[in-house]
Amino acid sequence: MKKLSLTIGLLLAATACGPSEDPGAWYGSNSPVSSSKGKGDQPGTGGTAGQGSGGQGSGGQVIGQPEGGGPASKEVCGDGLDNDGNGKIDETCACEVGKTQKCFAGDPAQAGKGECTFGSQTCVKATGGNEFQGAEWGECVGSGKPGSEACDGKDNDCNGTVDDGCECQDGDKQDCSTVCGNGSQTCTAGKWGECDALQPDANGNCFVQLNINVDGDCVCAPACPANAPFPVGCQIDFQGGNSNGCVALAGNGQLYFQEGVKCDAGHLTGFVICSSVPGDPLNAQNCPINKSNPHYGQKPSDCPDIEGGDPQSCYY
Repeated sequence: MKKLSLTIGLLLAATACGPSEDPGAWYGSNSPVSSSKGKGDQPGTGGTAGQGSGGQGSGGQVIGQPEGGGPASKEVCGDGLDNDGNGKIDETCACEVGKTQKCFAGDPAQAGKGECTFGSQTCVKATGGNEFQGAEWGECVGSGKPGSEACDGKDNDCNGTVDDGCECQDGDKQDCSTVCGNGSQTCTAGKWGECDALQPDANGNCFVQLNINVDGDCVCAPACPANAPFPVGCQIDFQGGNSNGCVALAGNGQLYFQEGVKCDAGHLTGFVICSSVPGDPLNAQNCPINKSNPHYGQKPSDCPDIEGGDPQSCYY
């Protein structure tokens, strides 16, 4: 009996004089009390179940604080944004069933910019574990979202700038030119397409196609453009029955075409090669004509005489 009393006494003494510890340590996971340790020199929250105030802790991380010590993201009630990035909007905020508010289901920094338009959400009866709130904000409906910039006059990527990186808006057209003449170009995928004006060849020469229907085979045609006014070659097909054909210079980039000695109704096709620098006079080598009697001249009057007319007048 004395031995038992002595043992109990020693245990009581050890409990009273031992180091201060968390009461929960004596009970493990079934401890009826709990306490928390403070961070740094901040006081702890103390014990529960009447255990008194806690002592100063020796470290530990505040719940909800990101690693690295940065401020925790918090939901801001009433702004209709997903401030904490969890895919929900104002999920912890009280609301009145039936009320609505504008909202944006995406990066708050993009809200209201360009295509990232606001939608709306309605306060509904709480479900899914939030019943204690009584009501909660429902899904955000009609909210816009960012996409790739489409060069369509809109801020598709919601960065606050319309058509950034685009030369033009798709479908737009503008005038353009090459050494061979004027044309236009169309905007596609934010870039100006190729100019549809006649393009020069590798030597910088312009090939001008001819397809002329005239009331008479004596015609002056503006074959060469202003930036390449010198005819340096050609190939001409007269489609009449006369054996004579003539091609002559007519000034200002024009050529004079004559079949036979009468300006009858006719048709001619072919092409003319134009250059920005003069070349050799037109001849059978650089300008073949589909006639057995081809003629070449430095002026229209060098062609065979026309019965009842003057080639200098350039008949049409």
